[in-house]
Amino acid sequence: MQSDREELPVHDERNGNTPPGEARKRELEQKYGASFPGESPDVPSARGMGESRPMDLIDGRTTVRRFLGNPTFVLWNDVAGEDREKELGHVLEYLALHGVSADFLTDVPLEDRYRFVTEELLDREMDDVRLEGSEHHFLYEEFHPNDLYEAMLFAEDFLHFVLDGNVRFAMNGLSKEELWDASGVPTTIGMMGTSLREFTGRIMTFVKKDVACADCRVEGDSATVCFRVNWSGLMAESLKTASFSGLATLRMKRSSYGGWDVVQAVVPGWNA
Repeated sequence: MQSDREELPVHDERNGNTPPGEARKRELEQKYGASFPGESPDVPSARGMGESRPMDLIDGRTTVRRFLGNPTFVLWNDVAGEDREKELGHVLEYLALHGVSADFLTDVPLEDRYRFVTEELLDREMDDVRLEGSEHHFLYEEFHPNDLYEAMLFAEDFLHFVLDGNVRFAMNGLSKEELWDASGVPTTIGMMGTSLREFTGRIMTFVKKDVACADCRVEGDSATVCFRVNWSGLMAESLKTASFSGLATLRMKRSSYGGWDVVQAVVPGWNA
C-alpha cells in the first residue's frame, strides 16, 4: 500500500538523547503542523502499571484529530498525482507513531483510502488513552460496509466449521427464520442440526481441508457464495481415508443482527 518513503529532513541526534522514533515523530509533526503534547510524568507506561488497570488511564473521550495533535493534512486534490501514494504512506506513518492505525480489509482505491484517513477518520470519537506499545485500530469497512466481502467471510466461516466437525459453531451461522435443504425443500433448524451431526459422526478425523472462493454475488439482502473445496477425512466405520472435492454453494440472507446467515448449504461429502 505504501511506496518508497519520501526523504524528509533528519534531525542530528548525536548530541541529544532523543530516540530515533521520537525524532521521526517530531519531523512528521512539523510537516503536518501538529501540536502534540508530551507524555505526562504522572501517566505510567505499560511496563510500570503494576496493579493499575488500563481503564484507569482513560481520560475521557476525544476525537482522532485532537488525539493526533490537530494536524493539517494536504487535501487529495492538492497532492501531485505521482506523490499521492507516497503522501498516504507519510500520513499512515504519522498515525502509527501516535498509536493510531487505519486498517483496510479489502482493495480500497487510493483516493478513498487517502480521504478516509485525512478527512473522515479525524472526526471519529475515541478513548483518550495512551499506553506504551498499544494502538487504536479503525477499520475502513466498519465505516463503509462491503457486502461482497462480508457475505464471503460469513459463508467461509460456516464452511470451515462444517469441515472442522464443529457442529455448534456451524449451527450459529444458520438462519433461524428460513432454511432449505440441499435439494431446495424447506427444512428446520432441528433437522439441519441432525444432518450436521450425522455427517460429522461419520468422520473420525478431518485430515485436510482446502477452501477457495470461486464466486460471490449479492442482490439486495440475498447472497450466493461458491467455494471450490477439496477435503479428506478418516471415516469412522471403515477407518480408511476418503476424499471429496467439488463446488460448495451457500445461499445467504442478511441478518437483522448484522452480518449474514446461511439459509442453504450444499457441500461435497456432506449433502452433495
